Amino acid sequence: MTEIIKNVYFDEFYLTMIRVLKLIEMFQSRKKYKLTNKKIVLFDFYLRFPLITKDEMQNKDFDARYSFFHWKPNYVLYDAILGLLSAKGLVDKEEQNDKICYFITDNGEKALEEMNCAYMEQLSSLEDYIVKTVANWSDKKIDEDIVEKTYLLRKDGGLSDV
Repeated sequence: MTEIIKNVYFDEFYLTMIRVLKLIEMFQSRKKYKLTNKKIVLFDFYLRFPLITKDEMQNKDFDARYSFFHWKPNYVLYDAILGLLSAKGLVDKEEQNDKICYFITDNGEKALEEMNCAYMEQLSSLEDYIVKTVANWSDKKIDEDIVEKTYLLRKDGGLSDV
């Protein structure tokens, strides 16, 4: 396989790009929401691992909530993807209160409309959970939730270290 960025291969790069574009589109109706790079990285975890949004995750053993497993987002990957999406005219960025925020363009919406497949349906099914639940949490709460659920996924064999 072709390595696009160090330790990031073609398939992961493009699936992440599709998820990020879809994620930005999910927030188009919430114009006042500041969708920053950090928020995109945090929210994308829920799109990448949809199992963690399911109710059964709540029924697991949470005794090891502060385990040594930590998720480590690849900011180089997300910077490259956001730069590419911006260069292709699929997203716009705007500075708001010293933060760069991202918005989908008409071209971005058209691109998503052309991607009519089961994967897009899966991503769309997570919109309510992300926009109405996770988006209302603080970054700290999201991070804690991700760390907690990452531990459970690793423990159950649903997530491996990359």
